Amino acid sequence: MSAESRDEASPGTVFGGDFRILRPLASGGMGSVFVAEQLSTGRLRALKLMQPQLAADPSFRRRFEQEARIGSLIRSDHVVEVIAAGVDASTEAPWLVMELLSGEDLSDYCRKRGPVPPEETAEILGQLCHGLAAAHDVPIVHRDLKPENVFLSESRVRGMAFVVKILDFGIARLLAEARTTATAAIGTPLWMAPEQAETGGNISPPTDVWPLGLIAFLLLTGKHYWLGANGQDISIAKLLKEVHLDPLAPASERAVALGATARLPPGFDAWFSRCVARNPSDRFRHARDAWTELQPVLGAAATASAPTVLAAPAPDSIQLHADPQGPAASSGTILASPTPASWAATGTSGSGPVGSFPSIPRPPPSASRPRSVWFVLGPLLAVWGLAGGAFVWWKLHQATAQPTVDTAESGLALQSPSARRSANAPRASTAPSDAVMRLRATVSGATVDVPAGTFRMGALGGDPSEAPPVDVNVQAFAIDRVEVTVEAYAACVRDGACDIPGVGGDCNWGLTDRTRHPINCVSLRQAETFCAWAGKRLPTEAEWEFAARGPQGRRYPWGEDDPQGKLCWKRFDMAWGKVEGTCPVGRYEAGETPATRIADLAGNVAEWTSSRYCPHGTASCAAENHVVRGGARGATSAAAVRATARSPLAPDARNGQIGFRCAR
Repeated sequence: MSAESRDEASPGTVFGGDFRILRPLASGGMGSVFVAEQLSTGRLRALKLMQPQLAADPSFRRRFEQEARIGSLIRSDHVVEVIAAGVDASTEAPWLVMELLSGEDLSDYCRKRGPVPPEETAEILGQLCHGLAAAHDVPIVHRDLKPENVFLSESRVRGMAFVVKILDFGIARLLAEARTTATAAIGTPLWMAPEQAETGGNISPPTDVWPLGLIAFLLLTGKHYWLGANGQDISIAKLLKEVHLDPLAPASERAVALGATARLPPGFDAWFSRCVARNPSDRFRHARDAWTELQPVLGAAATASAPTVLAAPAPDSIQLHADPQGPAASSGTILASPTPASWAATGTSGSGPVGSFPSIPRPPPSASRPRSVWFVLGPLLAVWGLAGGAFVWWKLHQATAQPTVDTAESGLALQSPSARRSANAPRASTAPSDAVMRLRATVSGATVDVPAGTFRMGALGGDPSEAPPVDVNVQAFAIDRVEVTVEAYAACVRDGACDIPGVGGDCNWGLTDRTRHPINCVSLRQAETFCAWAGKRLPTEAEWEFAARGPQGRRYPWGEDDPQGKLCWKRFDMAWGKVEGTCPVGRYEAGETPATRIADLAGNVAEWTSSRYCPHGTASCAAENHVVRGGARGATSAAAVRATARSPLAPDARNGQIGFRCAR
């Protein structure tokens, strides 16, 4: 703990007006944890304060508070409760208050317990899957599931030996982005799915299924599945080679090789192989699916003692409206948790409280000491460091991996640049009926017809990439009147065609008050996939600019006058106040194009196009980056939202500033 942190958090200091620090509890790279008294209730809580060097970034402080509240969307008692969060007015220190847990984490438990019998494993994994399934329904992906983040808390319910609590939900992504090179690899090489090693990799519920399988193996055998993780001296090079390159041995064969005394139950090999398939599309799509298949494997005890895993929302619980200003915009309809049909439960399901658990004799937790959510960030692999590990993995990849191209959902950790370009293409699917295509087009929003014409593309005097201006002939096309919304994208996810976009931070996915906002945090491939599902495509750069400027060559989509009051951006707006996030699509009628009334071609989110970032007048080029258009809500100058402004972006990039609209 730094001196500055100690000064701000001495005993007696009150944060949030209600939480008085009593004593230190733990300290780590991200911050310090204290036992605090909640003055309004007298209850003891765990208070986490960020380290001052991280708290100095205002954007990080805002994201920290937002991420801390993501967990409130998860309907499960098996996710640790965040009581409150905020930024202290006097010290500007971001803080979190969580329930104070007594017990031990699963890593300590396994280390002392050894192999856990199947019926006891069923009790632990049943509760764990309950929390994960509820998160995947939102959908939220944990990204850092490992035994240190699974806590066996002392139960206050009769008949329950313990309550499993999943820690660090809603902030795992933020922590991963904020950690330094030296600490980013804490715990992750041992449990991290292959796609997490690739920037912009496809992170989705199957990413959590990978460590779920590894945790089950550890419980049943008392051993880590990876050969390089079971000695005193763990070899990062050997471990990374096992995870990314070596053939994956069946679980029972690996257990024998490790000298495990406990036998794995019949059927576990097949279940385990579905969890640790390197291609995410070959894994179970959801924690609920994984648990449904594991119950019979673990035997009758699993069925008797397992909790009820929440059912996925019924398909008709998601209300969709084609009109951008239709009922959803005016009636306050909340979008239900969007869940693809392939995630639906096939076994026991329900929405009631968690079922009871028989008391199973076991050694008591070591000291029944209070432990905070944050204590488990722990030093398991901290000394390794991400930089050295990544370098070793890269050398191994260069020496032994042959470039492969999997399906569009596959992790990209072992793919060459050419393979990555192929993976960015939309996934092929069976051609749907005309009726289905009409329904999809209706869900995705109304389009505006743009007649053929000629215009001068680009401009002089702005960014050099906009020059030289060239005359371009554009064939007739149609383009969406508004940007694709969260609500529309959810329909594609429900249909099983679209991947889950980025979650948390500035992303709109999973936020029930943003269903009419533009979907953001999507890659080029995800945008192309949605448009193909809706019977459309992404617009070319020339089509986009022609729609924005018209034959007259307007400076802005609406004309020549000042942008203020015409778009969703960071500059203060007299009508709507300060804009911190995105806005509902179509809010700014004054910013629509004349006659055609195409909305949000400036501000809100910048938009993917199908064009590579080539100089104007060039038929084609080998550029990896694609063009995004339209500025974004983060713009603070008029130059950034001109209709000729263009920016390059890597195809696998996903952030809160980027969305899209479709054309045909």
